[in-house]
Amino acid sequence: MNRVLLDPALLVLGLATRVAAAATAVVSVGAIAIVHWSAGFYAAGGGYELVLVLAAMAVTLVLTAAGAWSLDAPFARRRSAEPAREMVSA
Repeated sequence: MNRVLLDPALLVLGLATRVAAAATAVVSVGAIAIVHWSAGFYAAGGGYELVLVLAAMAVTLVLTAAGAWSLDAPFARRRSAEPAREMVSA
C-alpha cells in the first residue's frame, strides 16, 4: 500500500504513531527538496510552506508519541505497568 495513504490513516487512528510520523517527515522533506524548493516559500505559489508545517508536525509526533485516546495508549500503559527488572551483580 502507498505510504502517502497509509501513514495519515495510522496517524488519525493513533496506531504506530512514531513510525508513521517518522515516515511522513521523511516523505515531506523529500517533497520539499524535490518538488517545492524551486517555487519558493509561500504555498500559494506552490512553495514549501505547508509541507514544512506538516514535516514539523510529524517530527513533533515522533518526539512526543500518541495521546491517551490513541490506539497506541493501551500498549503504552501495559509497558509502563510492568515492574522494572534490576540487574543484580554477583
